[in-house]
Amino acid sequence: MAILSGHAGEIERILRDFSVSLPVDGVEPFGSGNINAAYLIRSQPSDWILQEINRDVFSDLECLESNMRAVTAHFARARADGSYLPAHDLEYRPAPSGRLLIVRDGRAWRVMRRVPDAYSKPTVASDEDAFRVADAFGHYDAVLSTLDPGALCDPLPGFHDTPARVRALSVSAERANAIGLSHRLRRAAGEIAFC
Repeated sequence: MAILSGHAGEIERILRDFSVSLPVDGVEPFGSGNINAAYLIRSQPSDWILQEINRDVFSDLECLESNMRAVTAHFARARADGSYLPAHDLEYRPAPSGRLLIVRDGRAWRVMRRVPDAYSKPTVASDEDAFRVADAFGHYDAVLSTLDPGALCDPLPGFHDTPARVRALSVSAERANAIGLSHRLRRAAGEIAFC
């Protein structure tokens, strides 16, 4: 627990909120997420992933939790009818209240069982890596393709609205030019032209 020694008490309180058995064998950063922070909780009989949800990105926690429930229930139905046979399932650890997300001191957290031998890579280093990621994503997407979109809410309104994003880029470019940042616009001209 050396890496997170200053946060050990806080992490133990959060784990207690999810009824994860204490003491744990160790806590270490896990993966290299750009949005959420994740920690590997080494424990017996299984390891857990503790994830802090970035509330600057995901402000609608009710929507996020609703989607978590809808997707995991859909995968459970697909597994039960034989259309999805995973080696391992995503398993969220609910708090005693039944909630999958908890907020402690303004910070949102969730816990999921660690998939044995799973690991995170910051980049795709080979064709084999790309194939494995694409294959896994394809299986995931195939199962989700049968989920009624009405069962989900949009946790990031406008995130996938490409025309609105291109308009925002144009407005930002105009503002940058107006305040004397044309040198930055020239450096990004290829990327801007692509849009």
